[in-house]
Amino acid sequence: MQLEKKNIKDLEAAESPDTMSGTRELLRVIFWRPIRLGCTEPIIILVSLINATAWGLIYLFTESLIVVYGQYGWSSRTSSLSFIAIAIGVPFSIFPRFWDVHVMRNKRNESRNVEPEDKITGFALAAPSLAIGLWLFSWTIPPYVHTHWIVSLLGLVLVGFAANEFAYTLNGYLSDSYTVYASSSLAALAFLRGMVSGMMPLFARQMFTGLGPNVAGSVIAGVATLFCVMPFVFLKYGKTMRERSQFARQSIEMNKEYGDD
Repeated sequence: MQLEKKNIKDLEAAESPDTMSGTRELLRVIFWRPIRLGCTEPIIILVSLINATAWGLIYLFTESLIVVYGQYGWSSRTSSLSFIAIAIGVPFSIFPRFWDVHVMRNKRNESRNVEPEDKITGFALAAPSLAIGLWLFSWTIPPYVHTHWIVSLLGLVLVGFAANEFAYTLNGYLSDSYTVYASSSLAALAFLRGMVSGMMPLFARQMFTGLGPNVAGSVIAGVATLFCVMPFVFLKYGKTMRERSQFARQSIEMNKEYGDD
């Protein structure tokens, strides 16, 4: 048993692209490795940008919704109630989980390995939902368009579902792709998401008053529309990117060696 453990440690040390020894090395790994992964790993860069932008919208709306629904004559306090629509969209994330369970069961019944890309169906649904929700929100509000306020809130329901689904599936995708380096990859994501979320409210009110709610909403809806292609990029090229990544490849090899038992 001791010999087996020694062999495992030797193999990890020999194959790992990032070994450490001592307190100094530990501190280096804690601070340097997330930076290294966040700046050099294409999957982490893409996932972090997408996740941070989608999550940052919630903070953008803390200021912009007051401007939008103020045009209906609502007070600041009443305008804040529009966040209920975003909250209503969150529980809809349960439905993609049923499909995930179905896919996992079929994979295991067929004795096939479950790949990280098999678990991002929810992201493939959330990406167009975010774009549709933002376009619907942007062009059902004054001043250019005058519809009942409930129509725009339906768009926010889709935004709530998408933002939550982005966080759930993409965090899981990083964890499954980098396994032993999951903490570092998620640290890079969390840092960027925190930065973007903190900056969004700083210019939200100026953006929506200067450009107008319709144009300002169209800008973020246009960015969300670009995200619609990303699920297909991950589904088609995700495994290739992981195999070319030094860190993700190490995770794959360790999982094959020890994780499949």
